[in-house]
Amino acid sequence: MTLVLTGCANRSDRETLVPVVPTSLVPNGPGDVGTGRCTFTVGSGLGALIVDVLPEGPAVDRLAVNDVVTAFGGDEIRTAGDLVDAVRARTVGDVVRMEGTRDGRPLQVEVTLTESPEVAGRPMLGVLVGTHEERREPEDLAPEAIAAPLSRIVAIDGNLWVLDPTAIAWSPLEVATPEGALIAAGGEVYTVEVSGPGAAVLIGTISGEAITVDLADWTAVSIMGSLGSLALLGAERHDPDGAILEYGIIAVDPLAGAARWVWITEPASPNPVPLAGYRSIDGDTVLVALGPPDSTVAGLWVLLEEEGGEPVSDVARGIPQGAQMVGWHDRDHVIAVIGAVDAPTVIDPVTGDTAETTLPVASPTVRMWAVGDGTHVLVEDGEGLVLAKVGGTERRSLTASCGPAFVTEVGWVLG
Repeated sequence: MTLVLTGCANRSDRETLVPVVPTSLVPNGPGDVGTGRCTFTVGSGLGALIVDVLPEGPAVDRLAVNDVVTAFGGDEIRTAGDLVDAVRARTVGDVVRMEGTRDGRPLQVEVTLTESPEVAGRPMLGVLVGTHEERREPEDLAPEAIAAPLSRIVAIDGNLWVLDPTAIAWSPLEVATPEGALIAAGGEVYTVEVSGPGAAVLIGTISGEAITVDLADWTAVSIMGSLGSLALLGAERHDPDGAILEYGIIAVDPLAGAARWVWITEPASPNPVPLAGYRSIDGDTVLVALGPPDSTVAGLWVLLEEEGGEPVSDVARGIPQGAQMVGWHDRDHVIAVIGAVDAPTVIDPVTGDTAETTLPVASPTVRMWAVGDGTHVLVEDGEGLVLAKVGGTERRSLTASCGPAFVTEVGWVLG
């Protein structure tokens, strides 16, 4: 999340910290986002939708296009991925009873699994599937309490939403998306404005409260996310002539309206500038990207924590220079793109251990955000906001015919 200062059109005395691009891998292309009405996917899926039946496959004359499979050999099927996993758990030659619906009427069939012509010994059902989704228009979704730890704020079509990507639950915040980069922490969404050295103003989007924080002789220049209940601001300290003396990260307590500490980067380092921050799932660590002045390419990665009210840092391992960070994949690993976008790498930043995996993307030009469940990544690649399965092929469309989405890091729910 690389951010810079820019003018705020409706305020002459302050400037708003805004992103050059939203938290993303690369800017999204101008592709068509749809011509129908905007809809959101709700819930964990209504079954596996048959998209095609392969000729000469075992499902011929048993399943048809638009059938919905809801049970396979006694296993509940809610998504396309559920059906794929259920088939692969069987053996070639197994006779499996399936249940579902056809044109709204109950369907029960038996199929004998055959061997895949592509992978020896792998059972095959012989269908192409998608997930049969429940879709709702945004105005039909009422506010509800979402307290899942992986929930985050999503901005779509000028409005803010809470999304739980694990249950695919949405709740409107009923506030417009504010100008500037966002910090979601503790049930509030903050933007930050500055009027020069020594102070920053945190604006609560929901409460409308403006919190002025004394930064001493530091100037806030970027938003780095959050650490626990603290908001993190990238900052610079200047001499009387305006030359930069030091770079650092200031931890601000929004509830107390005070700066708690400053972490100062190594002045002699070739990578002293804080570029981006990625909050861990537990919220007790932030992965910080550092780079050289006048560059947005990270040359060093650091793990920043708080101990005894003071910042503690250690060099992150296994993340090469120039890696495009997606975020925390689970509590111990991050996921990043080092080469091809459809072949990201899962990294343990403490040990440096790495493992390459796959990701089903529809375009090489994507925006991505880590979910944090160790299984999925949120992707925007021209088909709306998509929940993509890491190491698999399943893609669940969360929005259709809506505008581009901006997704914040975790931190909306503390704990």
